[in-house]
Parts: sequence; C-alpha cells; structure tokens
Amino acid sequence: MARPVLLTHPEGADVATATQKPVLGDYHYDGRRWLRFSGRRWQRALYSCDPAVLEAKAGPEAWHEVDDAERTRLLDVAVRDRVLTTNGQVLYRDDHSAVLRHRRRPAHVAHFLATVLTLGAWLVVWIAATVLAGEDRVMLVVDRWGHVWPQTSTR
Repeated sequence: MARPVLLTHPEGADVATATQKPVLGDYHYDGRRWLRFSGRRWQRALYSCDPAVLEAKAGPEAWHEVDDAERTRLLDVAVRDRVLTTNGQVLYRDDHSAVLRHRRRPAHVAHFLATVLTLGAWLVVWIAATVLAGEDRVMLVVDRWGHVWPQTSTR
C-alpha cells in the first residue's frame, strides 16, 4: 500500500490520497524540500534560479514564474554542468528540455581483482561487460518557475 502523501499538481491543486499513484510532474514537499515525480521516483531539482524557494513550505502557487529567455538560460547552465560533470552527450535540445546520454562504465577495479583471483578466467566476463555496457538517458526539463528537473529512463 502506498504511503499517504500530499500531491501538488503543477496548477497548484492539492490532492491527498493513500492509493493514487503520483503522475509525471506532480510535486511533493517531504518536510525539507520540494520534489517532483519523474515518472519513476521523486527527484530533487538539479538546478534552480531560486534554490531557497524549493526549501520553503509554500508550494508552486506561491512561486514566481520566469520568462522563456530565463528558462532557456537556466537549462543551458544545467546541461553544461551535466555534460562537464558526467561526461554526457546531448542528444536532443529545445527551449525547455534536453535529452542527455551517459555511458555506463563497468567497475574496472573489481573486474581486475576478479581476473587476478581466477587466474585470467574472469577476463572474458570483463571484456563482455565493457563491450556491452549500456547507457542512461536523462531528460532535463525546466518548469515555468525556473527549476530544472531530471526525468530518467534506462536503456
């Protein structure tokens, strides 16, 4: 059974429920900060024009909206930060969202130790893990209040 939480839709309407699952874009205050449902789990904002507002109890109905040029600038900053810190690649970009790809890296140290301990037998597994490593795609979305939120999907 789902834990009862107070969900806030982007339009500001509160919906309290114990059984209703949150939908993509719902907001929730967890007692410390505002979170947004990414379709899979509750996520923190990656970047914000006013980080203090995300820690205040007042919800989206009290937040100040930013113009389109500022939203685009905030998304540029967040995308640049993610590319530099996670070595991601931009696959798609528009004014209010961007899709980034991050290649998963195998745990080379663990594979090396397993290869040494098995006298080389693990080398085949290590090579396969390196060649078949997948990727993670993250969609960054900037809302009308200037907060950049991740939406994750795994490939």
